[in-house]
Amino acid sequence: MLESPHARAHVPPLDPHPHLHPRPHPTGDAGIQQGGPACVGGRDPSSAIPLTVVHAGSPIQQAGVTALTVVGFGIVDGAGTWAYDASTDDAVLTWPTDADAALQALIAARMQDIATAGGGIMIDTNAQAPSTWHSLGGVPMGDAVDLTGRVLGHKGLYVLDGARIPGSTGACNPSMTIAALAEHSMRTIVQQDLGRVF
Repeated sequence: MLESPHARAHVPPLDPHPHLHPRPHPTGDAGIQQGGPACVGGRDPSSAIPLTVVHAGSPIQQAGVTALTVVGFGIVDGAGTWAYDASTDDAVLTWPTDADAALQALIAARMQDIATAGGGIMIDTNAQAPSTWHSLGGVPMGDAVDLTGRVLGHKGLYVLDGARIPGSTGACNPSMTIAALAEHSMRTIVQQDLGRVF
């Protein structure tokens, strides 16, 4: 999260051409809390690890402070593993805590550039409580399900959510990819399985 007094400044560009100039409303009003899709963002083509930084909606505003939620993300090599624990009948994820440390450092530096240029400070909420958004995988196509989402070896069982996507959707929100795959799968399931499987 970035907090800033009313300021205008140059930020080193995320893309080779545009420049970002924070411009608060003339009255200093950042507006009401916002959510939904990002409204502005950029990629850093010169980064050692490809990364994207986006504005992700405004947090609840505090009197006298203008706050902006900024999210950074990228793609790292798969370092986690899933294993079934029969004693608890649960899937257990093992993920090395430093698996994305280099990416996190690059994102933090870029966000600090933005905060400094705007005359503000950065509060790294990920440092307080690590998070991940839009997790994918676990029941990947080709290994656990076919391309339509049919679970291999379990007639009539389907996976139609993000669990069947075996990796990143290009460091972007995967909701539309998930919806498109589900719609495509349902068309095939209705055409091929209706009346035969159920």
